[in-house]
Amino acid sequence: MGVSSSYLSKTEVQAVLGITAFGLWRLGRKYENFPQPTEPPEQLSPPGGRKDPEEVWDGAQLYRWAARTPEFSHRGAVLLRPIPEDLTPGRWGGYQDTPRGPALDWHTALGTIRFVHSHKRKAASDVATALAQAGNPDGVRTVCALYGDVGITGPASVAAEVAHPWIEYEAEWGDVAALAGQARPPGGPPRPPPEPDRRPSAPPGTAVDPGSGRSRPSSRAAPGDPDRCVEGARGPRQAGPCPDRRAPRAG
Repeated sequence: MGVSSSYLSKTEVQAVLGITAFGLWRLGRKYENFPQPTEPPEQLSPPGGRKDPEEVWDGAQLYRWAARTPEFSHRGAVLLRPIPEDLTPGRWGGYQDTPRGPALDWHTALGTIRFVHSHKRKAASDVATALAQAGNPDGVRTVCALYGDVGITGPASVAAEVAHPWIEYEAEWGDVAALAGQARPPGGPPRPPPEPDRRPSAPPGTAVDPGSGRSRPSSRAAPGDPDRCVEGARGPRQAGPCPDRRAPRAG
């Protein structure tokens, strides 16, 4: 899996950046680092080998340039834009089904990000396209597909916006984690907090992981349950019944 290639025509570039044909002509003279057009790859060339095919722009390159250019940052890749200084921690938005498998949503300062684990090519684009075609009922702004290449800063991630689902780009996991307001887990997206396991058969001091549905030891007792208590202000916490600290009744 990796970032899928996307190529934009002159008209599509104008639509992405919100400019006219004259504005596009002006950008090449105003910004030295503005992406240069290129001839389309063979699979996009006009049939019959016609000469002088229309020039195209690399979609990911243009999207990255826009995100890092103040004049167009509001139209560039969402996860490559400067992170706000007064960043509000994100909130977990629950699990959702997608064409590429289950995903989870996080509501962040830059909008809702939908995380999906997939080794399939174009996973982010496919999920974003399905949302756009359905009218985006959940208000998702960006889809972030995570796959198995885990580096020092976290998993490799490819993103696509619902506004332009055909453009994929590589996102930095550290920035994504900062938006979610969670620590960087070694191989997955930010996770919702565990819920206390209240099943009668569950051992004392266990919790249910919302992602897997499995029970595991917890450092918190279930609220209002006197039989599940966590002792120890220092050192490893141990789950078990609370000792009876009531004073003995006077004889």
